[in-house]
Amino acid sequence: APVRTLQLGVVQGLAQAIRMLAAKLELMLAERPAAEAGSRVWAASEAANGATLTVLKALREDLVAEMSGMAEAAAAPLRVAVGGLAPVVTTLANPATPLPDALREAGAKVLKQLLRSGMIEEG
Repeated sequence: APVRTLQLGVVQGLAQAIRMLAAKLELMLAERPAAEAGSRVWAASEAANGATLTVLKALREDLVAEMSGMAEAAAAPLRVAVGGLAPVVTTLANPATPLPDALREAGAKVLKQLLRSGMIEEG
């Protein structure tokens, strides 16, 4: 079935919002001050990074569920946009990044899911 113009417009708008979110999160992570493990800054970064990872994980899961019922022409822009979250997830999964130990494995898992599902843009 052909994809309707309205559906494509909505999907493209959502894909743009996801790309903007990814860019903002990358900037936010880059601007965080360096901290020593155990310090208050480290603890605050752990909490913020943990919340960020939790939101990204839920966003990815929700979008994958929605894309399963979409025509490929509509799902493609979302798939590319979700793949754009990979640099943020990579940073969060990095052992040097403050993140609660309970979520470190979740970060690696989300990154593997992005890679496995082909959501990372090639080239």
